[in-house]
Amino acid sequence: MDIIKSLELDILITISQNKKVPSERFNQIFEDKWKRYSARFDELKPNGLFKVVVQNPELTSYELTNKGYSRMMELVNVRNEEVAIRALQLSQNKTVIIIPGWKILTGLLNYLKGAQIHEKGLPSPEPEGS
Repeated sequence: MDIIKSLELDILITISQNKKVPSERFNQIFEDKWKRYSARFDELKPNGLFKVVVQNPELTSYELTNKGYSRMMELVNVRNEEVAIRALQLSQNKTVIIIPGWKILTGLLNYLKGAQIHEKGLPSPEPEGS
């Protein structure tokens, strides 16, 4: 997904998840990254993806429109497809790492475990009726 679509998706998700954040404080959600998002936010305003809603006299906030929800889901699907493709590519390119001598080492460790059991002896069974 290109950076412009990624920014758009981030903005739309943020709007959908922060309905109680006053519109004049919306930029604070992005903290120091707002400079990066503000240009894309301004480009999206006239597209009808979100609107300012007056919830009460003290609170005006952004809310996604139906078009905004549709666009957000479209971008989520694009991102999911890209992730699925990348995961498939990674699973197909998975290399098997062979550690030289690993079988010899595990065999030796198993042998030593067995030797310790024989050296200490097997625990005797508890007498019945104790």
